[in-house]
Amino acid sequence: MRWRLICMSRDRVLGPGMAESRKAPLPVFARFNPLSYQIDGLRAFLLPDSTVAPLGVATDLIVMSSVLAVLVMICARTYPNIVR
Repeated sequence: MRWRLICMSRDRVLGPGMAESRKAPLPVFARFNPLSYQIDGLRAFLLPDSTVAPLGVATDLIVMSSVLAVLVMICARTYPNIVR
């Protein structure tokens, strides 16, 4: 019985149609997640194949640099309030 639960398909566990509805927002989340760009850039450096990083290393660096700049500005703005 225990192995049977492990080997069940997603449709049997989640119900019919639930597996597809859970996959729908995933590409949207991955598009705005900065870690997706970090992983994409890391793949480009570790696997020197042109098809590995579909977005390009320049896009990855721009997105990561802009996220870093925004986070530094937020931290610089809130730090004086924390110290008081």
